[in-house]
Amino acid sequence: MLKIMTAFDDAAIRFLDILISFIVIFALIPLLLSVCIWNLLTGENEIFYKQIRVGKDGKHFHILKFATMIKDSPNIGSGLFTDESDTRFLPLGAVLRKTKINELPQLINVIRGEMSIVGFRPLVPTSYDTVKQMVGERAYTCASGITSVASILLRNEEAILSKIEREERIHYYNTKILPAKACLDLWWCENRNLYNYCLIIALTAVALILPIKLVPFGVLKDLPLLSL
Repeated sequence: MLKIMTAFDDAAIRFLDILISFIVIFALIPLLLSVCIWNLLTGENEIFYKQIRVGKDGKHFHILKFATMIKDSPNIGSGLFTDESDTRFLPLGAVLRKTKINELPQLINVIRGEMSIVGFRPLVPTSYDTVKQMVGERAYTCASGITSVASILLRNEEAILSKIEREERIHYYNTKILPAKACLDLWWCENRNLYNYCLIIALTAVALILPIKLVPFGVLKDLPLLSL
């Protein structure tokens, strides 16, 4: 019976992934085209930013985002960490990141089957190697996602890191933020079902308009407690 329910959840989630992706893309065509044109005119002739990430079962793929920063930004300034007032932002970059509009091209990754709407946030290879040692590979045997419990709860990650001394950020990220993400990723893998999938999509929508402290995470059972 459990296997039948799991198969049903998998099929239903995949169906909703494709359905939601196409609906959102077609509904937001004017917005998506506007961002594409804006990036072409004000950026560095780069509409999208591509980066190798680790998805389900450790498989690598190219994640798609709207470009928000100048080329080679990981090798400039604060590197992989981004400040809220980072000078490497393109003219619309900070707005795209704050509103999460820059994540919308990942709907293409979802349609391709490389991601899901809900799942663990795809990791860079070095971070993946680290979290495997924390919670094991099981947490990453499901599809990575555009949204997750971790991405909602840690929505203000950049603000948190901006308060940490620059030379201490890598240590803080690896010892505080990354373990928290790993625990939440494991929770999702162990509680992945159609019900929680729909709840997390709803919570993501709520988090876009309300402060995090007002988001009713209590509807998700047995979430691990975070201490940052």
